[in-house]
Amino acid sequence: MCDYNNLDIEMALMRSLMERMAVPHTGRQGMLNEERHLNEGIDRQVETPDKVFDVLSEIGRNSFVCIGYVTGANLNIPKGKRLNPATKRMNSYDDYEAFGKEIGSEHEIGALVKITSYNFRYFNNDDIAKKYKGEYKTSANDIRAKYGLPPIGDADNVYTQRVDYGGGVELYNGNDEAKKGSFYVNANTFGASVHGVVYAVDNEGNIVQELSEEQVKPYLRAKGEEVPGANALRKMGAEEEQVQSYINDIKSLKFIYKRFEGNSILWIAATTNKQKIVYINSNLMKTVNDININPQDFVEKAKERYSVDMTNMPE
Repeated sequence: MCDYNNLDIEMALMRSLMERMAVPHTGRQGMLNEERHLNEGIDRQVETPDKVFDVLSEIGRNSFVCIGYVTGANLNIPKGKRLNPATKRMNSYDDYEAFGKEIGSEHEIGALVKITSYNFRYFNNDDIAKKYKGEYKTSANDIRAKYGLPPIGDADNVYTQRVDYGGGVELYNGNDEAKKGSFYVNANTFGASVHGVVYAVDNEGNIVQELSEEQVKPYLRAKGEEVPGANALRKMGAEEEQVQSYINDIKSLKFIYKRFEGNSILWIAATTNKQKIVYINSNLMKTVNDININPQDFVEKAKERYSVDMTNMPE
């Protein structure tokens, strides 16, 4: 995780509070006042959503970047049963009312949303594509052949369009209206520092509660396969010792491909031209459990998270 200089932050918040006590502010004025002092206190600027491509184009190769990413929480929620009027059959569903009672929540819960921060070394989309399609894929296929696995197939990105800007910007080019205007940041997250926090939202998509690690732990799902191909080896009857040997060989390549979708990116923090810079996505679009989350609530969480977590990012 990236860390922030807490003294600078506390000083900035104190200056903001003193000004608001001296001269009354509206809620909006107070928020802008606090943001201005944070900007001054921790030596970075906040960019608006229309500047995201400029921010990405200015991040140097192998520089540290921190991305805040919003997804569904993907926990083992208690199941309920209810009748489907169309099929006249009983279907199972995630029972958030039962979940809320189990964790002792006093709030109505409609969905669980996770904000995960990834701190890793940045390379632009063209760099990642070259690394993946060239060096990594060749080496990984050699390893897979050694263990009797088929080669990695070629995936055609028929739903993306590359724009020759800032090291190759990828835009969504399909027919899904919800993804129109979205972009993608491709990354190698091997060795990334990853930290996630789960939030409960109500049926209107407003954040009503932050869940503690103790509350989340009993509902965690089993971890997925360690590396692609490990489960296929097990199904082929390979001994676990051989599977672990394969896993170690793949991990030695030090490459984990991850694609971040722009509509779900909440923030990007980086250092460009020796200036710490934070982009916040005030146009965040995410539907979880058929609930459209409230972007403003998550923008406020972004400000809390990057104010606490990201100033002391390594240069």
